[in-house]
Amino acid sequence: IGSETFFGSMAKELSKRRPENAFQLGVRNISWVFFGLMALMKRCIVKNLDAIINLGSMDVLCTDKTGTLTENKVILVRHLDYHGKASMQSLQLAFLNSRFQTGLKNLLDVAVVEYFEKTASELPAYDENSPTVANGKEVGSGLTAAAVTFAARYQKLDEIPFDFVRRRMSVVLKDVSDDNNQAMLVSKGAVEEMLSICTKIVIPCQQNPDAVDIQMAIEGQSIPTLDTLVRTNHNEIQALTPEKIAHLVEMNKGLNVDGLRVVAVAYRDLEKVKPDYGISDECDMVFAGLIGFLDPPKESTGPAIKELLSLGVEVKVLTGDSAAVCRKVCQEIDLPVKSIVTTDDLVGLDDEQVALIAREATIFAKLTPLQKSLVIRALKRSDRVVGFLGDGINDAPALAEADVGISVDTATDIAKESADVILLEKSLTVIADSVLMGRTTYGNTMKYIVMAISSNFGNVFSMLVASSWLPFLPMQPIHILIQNLLYDISQTTIPWDKMDKEFLMVPHRWNIRSILRFMVFMGPWSSIFDITTYLFMWFYFGIQSADDTAGVTLFQTAWFTEGALTQLLVIHIIRSPKIPFLQTIAAKPVIASSLIISVIVLVLPYIGVFRELLTMVELPGVFYGYLVGALSCYFLVTQAAKMMYLRVFNAWF
Repeated sequence: IGSETFFGSMAKELSKRRPENAFQLGVRNISWVFFGLMALMKRCIVKNLDAIINLGSMDVLCTDKTGTLTENKVILVRHLDYHGKASMQSLQLAFLNSRFQTGLKNLLDVAVVEYFEKTASELPAYDENSPTVANGKEVGSGLTAAAVTFAARYQKLDEIPFDFVRRRMSVVLKDVSDDNNQAMLVSKGAVEEMLSICTKIVIPCQQNPDAVDIQMAIEGQSIPTLDTLVRTNHNEIQALTPEKIAHLVEMNKGLNVDGLRVVAVAYRDLEKVKPDYGISDECDMVFAGLIGFLDPPKESTGPAIKELLSLGVEVKVLTGDSAAVCRKVCQEIDLPVKSIVTTDDLVGLDDEQVALIAREATIFAKLTPLQKSLVIRALKRSDRVVGFLGDGINDAPALAEADVGISVDTATDIAKESADVILLEKSLTVIADSVLMGRTTYGNTMKYIVMAISSNFGNVFSMLVASSWLPFLPMQPIHILIQNLLYDISQTTIPWDKMDKEFLMVPHRWNIRSILRFMVFMGPWSSIFDITTYLFMWFYFGIQSADDTAGVTLFQTAWFTEGALTQLLVIHIIRSPKIPFLQTIAAKPVIASSLIISVIVLVLPYIGVFRELLTMVELPGVFYGYLVGALSCYFLVTQAAKMMYLRVFNAWF
């Protein structure tokens, strides 16, 4: 009861709050990341800010099969008896179960009803003028007349809803034309679970009786009832022996190998009608047959899988379907299968054992919802960044457990509530595009952080050196504010910058230690050239006293110009491990902003109103000669330092 029920335990799992990760703690207040969010939202809706970075860091994508790898268009293609021949009885039982159940109708139920309508439409109509009315009562819209005729014979008394442990559901029906007050329990579900509640089986004669019954209907008689089909002289009810079970299991495996999803149907006569029915009534049933469904892979799935694998994202399939069906689909989409794990393999294992199995397996079949979240948790324990794509109620715990939960706009409400990202198109292609955008956003985030930190580190160090040596301020406070403002404006275009292809091909993890390391290693190089500018102004222009007001103003203007231009240059040096302007070039917005800000820095001392307002002077031509040489040397030195950094740490961001 309560939290001990299936839905109670699911609600408990979903109520757990995930702890904040390093990204949330470190850069939660960096508002410009929303520019990356805007780009990412072209085909998806991002609910949590850190989901962008997690998409880029993701190295394992766990996905369901139906509708993601496949077309999500299930078609009924087989309805078989014990001998593997077409069985009208199996189809009728499946139709009644799907037609009268009032729970959440899945694709299999829709496929059964549509197929039965198509089959029954070839038979004479019961009432052509009112196809949704039979026996004087409304029985449902959207059914063909012949299907309505058949459904109208039965009245639903009760139902036993589906759950992910039993993996079946049942309806209790009464034949309204039968006066003996008997009812019938009709069940449909996974083959193994259905076999576990059956003790008998319908064995048709080798001459399929259904063919005779269908021919009778075509000749003008009514659609055969279940009583006619089951109790005909052509059928025999026999004990369900281990040999027969083995035969049915092999039939099921054969259909699975062909890529068909299979459910079994069974029934039981109920001698007395009672007010309500429960799981305990699902016993001593008569196995009727198998229903096979085809859900072909999407054409886009294979290329999307290939792209995800090339991006360093391992794809694992977590499904409630059988292993054989999933293996067939994986073969058709060229997804390499290392090993397969089923629900029974996970029973009784501790966390470490589950983690070991989860690392190696590609397919996890017949999983319950909580087992899906167990696999996700095991992968995270192995230090993997895990994404999960799902859209059903049974996917909600796994969506909440994953580092980045991904759902679709057509998903159930609980799935969308549990997800971090909602796709507007259920396709792995969209996820591959999102991974690239996530990595681009992460890379641009890191650019902004390391540029700002290393530049500020160098400026502070330069200011400390100047204050311990110079008898005057090397730069006025307003100069520092204007310089920082211009630098920040130039950085606002970084969200639109592009990343090198090599960077996008591998996942990246947030690492605060690498940022500190980068700051200490790359920051001081700008200070060397700041100090060089001090020395140049000190010795060449002889600005050595605070009493030299004009000289101090020239000194401050010169350092403002040199410092601002080196900060702009470092944007292009730091943005990539490659040689800027030769091996890599920034996006047009970044180049444009750098050029515009550079022009502003150079012309400020020559515009009267700004020169007076900012207390600047026009710089002599000799300084510009020094400036060109200093910037060229700065470029070469920082490029050499960058190569040294890459060689020592074998990483950039």
